Amino acid sequence: MDMRSFTSAMLDCIAHCATEATIDHEWRTVNVADMRDAYDLLIRKLARVGLDPLVQQQSALLSMALDDNISELQQLLADDGREGQITETLQKILRTISHLRM
Repeated sequence: MDMRSFTSAMLDCIAHCATEATIDHEWRTVNVADMRDAYDLLIRKLARVGLDPLVQQQSALLSMALDDNISELQQLLADDGREGQITETLQKILRTISHLRM
């Protein structure tokens, strides 16, 4: 699988986890953990192939776009954050993925 297909598949996975976390509150922590795992796998794989400047640029963009939002979401869940904040952060992640695909 080439890196473009792999990146697309991992973004699909992250988006799916965010959507599921929005819908299914009972499994939210599991979905968010899966989201973090998919993100970490993507970043590690991009780092291994990182000699190409375009791949390095893509990796930096993904990191800046998603890492803080996923970390914020995990912190909100750990602190029993307000539902509105959690939903807003999930929507922010979904919008970010949508923008990354453009």
